[in-house]
Amino acid sequence: MVKILLHLLLLLHLALSHDLVDLFTWVTSRRARDIQARRLLQTSATDAATEDCPPVTNSGSCLGFLIQERTIADERDWEFVSSGGLHTCAIRRTSNLPLLCFGRGAEGQKKPPIANGWHTVSSGWKFTCGILLTNQLYCWGDNRHGEAPGLLDGLWQQVSAGKKHACGITLPDKTIRCWGESNNGKTNAPAGKGYLSVCSATEHSCAVNAQGEMVCWGLATHDRTSVPNALSSRTWVSVDCGGAVTCAMDDTARLECWGANVRGQATVPQRQQQVPILGNQTAEQLDGTYDPTTFAVTNCSNGQCIRTRPYHWLSFSVGYHHACGVFLRDPAERVCGSSTSPGKNALCWGDYAYDQDNVPFRPCGKIGTETCSAWKRTAICENLQWSMMSAGGYHSCAISRDDETGKNMIKCWGLVDDGQIGYVNGQVVLIAAGGKLQFDGRLMMMMMALSSALLACWR
Repeated sequence: MVKILLHLLLLLHLALSHDLVDLFTWVTSRRARDIQARRLLQTSATDAATEDCPPVTNSGSCLGFLIQERTIADERDWEFVSSGGLHTCAIRRTSNLPLLCFGRGAEGQKKPPIANGWHTVSSGWKFTCGILLTNQLYCWGDNRHGEAPGLLDGLWQQVSAGKKHACGITLPDKTIRCWGESNNGKTNAPAGKGYLSVCSATEHSCAVNAQGEMVCWGLATHDRTSVPNALSSRTWVSVDCGGAVTCAMDDTARLECWGANVRGQATVPQRQQQVPILGNQTAEQLDGTYDPTTFAVTNCSNGQCIRTRPYHWLSFSVGYHHACGVFLRDPAERVCGSSTSPGKNALCWGDYAYDQDNVPFRPCGKIGTETCSAWKRTAICENLQWSMMSAGGYHSCAISRDDETGKNMIKCWGLVDDGQIGYVNGQVVLIAAGGKLQFDGRLMMMMMALSSALLACWR
């Protein structure tokens, strides 16, 4: 019954957000993909059984999983990643900076016109835009609305690909230009110069100028284009938008979101900590004890209170119905044994239908020639340092640096239907390490890590 309900919800998702051709393609190919997935599961379980590596039974991220070790010869180090509607593109950290894409490619969105020399990339719904080191801008893929015209004239600093339109910041004047579908005025870029950040969503766009002012245009429902009055005095430094939500970071590293919030995608997480009630002190008195400029103490009961304050955000990304970000841990949270680390953690929030907001922890597996084990689910003794997040349609990708190897690895999780997180035609590609696979058509979550010697876990 649960599966039937999930499938009906998925069909509704597709009907509302995809073309009918996409819906027909998915329905007709579902049976074949299910068979491929089950074959992979059977093969993986058989292979794992031949290893001296029984299912993990202790607590950890791979509880009850079969573990299999795999190695790829091509060692990869990554510079940038961007999650689109049903595809992902990433730039490798090598001397020639190649751009690689995986996932859905029916509209040509994963075939860049030039192989090397990329500075940045933005994956849209069914198209992709990228800027070369020469500041030239290309957009490729679905061009039915003029969103992917190929090479655009002029020089560019930033680009943001939305659902059926895109916007970018030009050089040297840093003006805004938009192109593609113009419904609801979402391509009516504001006048002026000196813009620092721009974003394109489904039916609206936003930008931040050098004075820290926010301007948005396009469809105004859900107040997606209006900065809340309580935030009107903020000085903004960057903005991103997706679906019907806008998020922005101010000059004190605080992150705020507004717009549609039916899935919690506009509710930015807050740091919480339990504190004891000292004697008969009230919450107001505790506020003074714990620095009222940064903490608010609430929910006092049973001998303790909950204090909250904003995270110190480093970067963020807004997807279709969810958002992700990287924040700096507090000094007290950085201690791991007798050592400390820079402490860059990751969080996602909003829609979790495909686990796209479920940031993976350290993977499990066999460590060298030792017996099987699973690293504990802990953010304190984590060796991976997150540097950037990218929230897509129904999946998320991120880059994390492994302090032990010094490599920047890509991890992706969420919807896997078109291989956007590294699963294509029943085969795991780019090697997966950690996470769980639910072999039920589109309802699968998997985490992948790109490195030279990685582990893959299957249930």
